[in-house]
Amino acid sequence: MGPYQPLSWVTMGMDSLIWGMNPFGYHLTNVVLHSINALLFYFLCVRLLVLAVRSSLPEREIFISAGFAALFFAVHPLRVESVAWLSDRHDILSCLFYLLAILLYIPPRSTGGENIPHFGSFTEKCWAGICCRSQLSF
Repeated sequence: MGPYQPLSWVTMGMDSLIWGMNPFGYHLTNVVLHSINALLFYFLCVRLLVLAVRSSLPEREIFISAGFAALFFAVHPLRVESVAWLSDRHDILSCLFYLLAILLYIPPRSTGGENIPHFGSFTEKCWAGICCRSQLSF
């Protein structure tokens, strides 16, 4: 059975119900999840660049820079390898929840607030990431 990864197993089970033993469906699911990760990484880069260089760069350049960073993220061999291997679904899912957790964490902290109004959502994303891959650390 391997390590405890219930969300990875659930998604693989749903793929099995939908696609049967056709590997195309499993690859399609991995590609869709990876595309969502690249999009989330783009939004994360935009937020971080706006916080870091808001006044020194025009808005257009921030979006272009974030786009190049997301493109590099999307085609980097360490990320693409997880998409190609069907058994590496846990990497893609843990990345998804990790990026969601960071995106929920940044806005309240960037305003100088100590309270995180969406702390429940942040915690849920952290636990979901841990349920995908037991080695996930924040």
